Amino acid sequence: MNKTRATRPCTKNGEVDWIGSLPDEVLTHILSFLSTKEAVQTCVLSKRWKNTWANVPILDIKHEDFLVFMGDNSSGDSDEEGDDCSGDSDEEWRIAAARFERFMTGFLDNRAPTNLDRVCCMRYIYRFEPDASVGWLDRVALLMPQLIDIMIISGNSLDVPDLVFSCASLQHLSMTLYTLQNTIIKPVSINLPSLKILKLSQVELHDDFLQKLFMGCPSLETLILRGSDLYFSGICSEVLKELALYNCHLYEQMEISCPTLVSLCMMINIKRGGV
Repeated sequence: MNKTRATRPCTKNGEVDWIGSLPDEVLTHILSFLSTKEAVQTCVLSKRWKNTWANVPILDIKHEDFLVFMGDNSSGDSDEEGDDCSGDSDEEWRIAAARFERFMTGFLDNRAPTNLDRVCCMRYIYRFEPDASVGWLDRVALLMPQLIDIMIISGNSLDVPDLVFSCASLQHLSMTLYTLQNTIIKPVSINLPSLKILKLSQVELHDDFLQKLFMGCPSLETLILRGSDLYFSGICSEVLKELALYNCHLYEQMEISCPTLVSLCMMINIKRGGV
């Protein structure tokens, strides 16, 4: 009785393509260790790789990934006409911003209809982008990530999309917003039932935010604030275990009432009031 052997994909030289013969789940896992841009670029390797990136459950993207200096096009981007950099810093960063937005839109439009596990993003917004926004965060939040870690550096004020504060799957939210004046975080409502860790940097917070936060985050155990302006009168939580305020400015008399707290670190500049 003849037995047939399973064939493995081979290269043009007749060598066995060991990576190409791996299951899709393994290839997806391998790509998850790359940046999102690098993962997408693997689509040119072969037909097998064309859509593998679309199933990677991680979005890891940085503005610098789209920089090309002094006409160097080693990034492999397919630029629009006139997108050649000539060494001018503003022009290089403007082009990088346009590439970032195109890539982000294309990624969200073409990835598989599956949830994301983790989102890590760093974005610069410059003075030549007066209408720039972080609206793509709305689309990201709809993909039910468990972790969002973003850093936005902008010369303009920012409006953080409300959907970020109503993502039922979110367990860890870290947000750093470097602007000329600290961005006021004021969502209409907060509903983050799974959130355990919240880290906010360079923002402005008021009593209304804190009230919504502790009402809408019944599982919140860690709250870390850095370089922020605090206009609230109290931090009151029955479940909070870790509280840290680093280099924050306090503008109100603040009371801390957290019976389950096991770690407290405060490095604050008291403008008015006290603790």
